[in-house]
Amino acid sequence: MSNTDDVIRFTFGDAVSKALEVFFKNFVPFMVLAVVLYCPVFLYGYYNVQDPQRLQDGFVLLIAIMMELILYSVLTASLVYGTVQHLNGTPTNLVGCFGRGIQTMLAVLGVAIVAGIILILGFIALIIPGFIVMTMFWVVVPVAVIERQGVGSSLSRSRFLTYGHRWAIFGIVILLGLAQGIFQAVAQAFLLPSMPLRVQDLLPWLIGDWLITAFFAALAAVIVGVGYYLLRSEKEGADIKTIAAVFD
Repeated sequence: MSNTDDVIRFTFGDAVSKALEVFFKNFVPFMVLAVVLYCPVFLYGYYNVQDPQRLQDGFVLLIAIMMELILYSVLTASLVYGTVQHLNGTPTNLVGCFGRGIQTMLAVLGVAIVAGIILILGFIALIIPGFIVMTMFWVVVPVAVIERQGVGSSLSRSRFLTYGHRWAIFGIVILLGLAQGIFQAVAQAFLLPSMPLRVQDLLPWLIGDWLITAFFAALAAVIVGVGYYLLRSEKEGADIKTIAAVFD
């Protein structure tokens, strides 16, 4: 635990700026991991564009959502570990991050699936409850990875840590979503032919979309990791060495 004067506060600006610093200082291993993990998303998209009818199938959409949920959860677990290691002054590497993601995959998937179901129900009921749930469970994966709590406890713990900062978290989520949407729209405008004659004509756009998705997924995971650290520091006075000690 740290002294009161050393406690770091959670703010929108601090979370984003610190996350950008961590992300770009570890850009190669973090991005490589994200691109590799998101290969199934690219392959699934390439398979489905060969038959436009598949894109209108609800089951195909459900599989895509579940696939992204699983891959993003593993990526977040991996990069939360890498983020904490970097903040603690420990060198990060691709193998170490991926290994930690695989080790915690079952625990992380449990909380991610439950949180995802609650989130989807919130958006189905009304849009606003969905956003509220999204901000409440923003750090549920770091809780599962670092504190190693069960599903219910992880959800409750995330609610506690995010309380009082959910407008800032909402702003971070919206900012990332808008930025990703802009990049994807630009990629579509430049890389998607107006009249594709073959599936191969869509490859540049599919590859561009894959890389953009991987980039923002990795950045979002790092911001979550930094946000978890800042929230714990503010609410509990925990320093980075205390948080990183669980990985020793």
